[in-house]
Amino acid sequence: LPFFNFPVVFFLFFAFLILCEKQKTTMHKKLSLHFLLLLATLLSPLSGASQDWYATVPYNYGFEDYTENGAWILLNGDSSVVNKWYIDSATNNTAGGSKALYISNTEGVTYNYDNSMSSAVIAYRDFVINSGTYLFTFDWNGVGEGRYDALIAALVPANDSTSLVGSTFLPNGVSSMSLPAGWISLGGDGNSITLSGAAGWTRQQKVVDIAISQNYRLLFIWANDDMEGSNPPAAVDNIAINVSLYQFEVWVHAENVALFSMKESFKVCDKK
Repeated sequence: LPFFNFPVVFFLFFAFLILCEKQKTTMHKKLSLHFLLLLATLLSPLSGASQDWYATVPYNYGFEDYTENGAWILLNGDSSVVNKWYIDSATNNTAGGSKALYISNTEGVTYNYDNSMSSAVIAYRDFVINSGTYLFTFDWNGVGEGRYDALIAALVPANDSTSLVGSTFLPNGVSSMSLPAGWISLGGDGNSITLSGAAGWTRQQKVVDIAISQNYRLLFIWANDDMEGSNPPAAVDNIAINVSLYQFEVWVHAENVALFSMKESFKVCDKK
């Protein structure tokens, strides 16, 4: 589990108060302070571990880096689930690359699924995202079967209480037409939020307004029933999260207004 800065600071603060209260001499206080500084130094790598775990924006990734691939969490369930997420080389849409995130019923060897075995598996990556307007894009592929064998893409607050496990059932509150409160769909709009029916790679784009600066989870869910459906299943590549052009224009406009105000202020000062 990741460590957080707050518990470390909390502990050091109260330890300092206790030691200063108990140790009355100047020498003892100095030794206590030195001890706390040493302890803080030793704990600082642990306290920063949680921040290292979260990816930051801008994020542009095609599943070609071994370390970053390891930061993606694949919730594939137990042995009863046949169709699972893999990061491997059975399909790819990155120029000069070889890997992608995709569903396979052969442990990643082939890019196929068994449409007679139901599954609901999850792949995700955690991010730190500040408030603002962002453009989310990713390439996806997959035929499946309408909204019954399809891909669901969503942005979820990392502290969301929805239980995420790989199984043969979708998480509570998740369906082909709706998501739990607080989840943001990055897929289809209207009556279905799923993505399916693409026999070739397709680019999905969505502008998202982030109201609260916090940690978020980028989720990809593959779900299929146990009746019909056509290969290939879902695959994802070339994920990008960037500040949208609209947000950039707002920032530029604000900066221009500030510069204009400064120029006008200087003019007033010159006249005086």
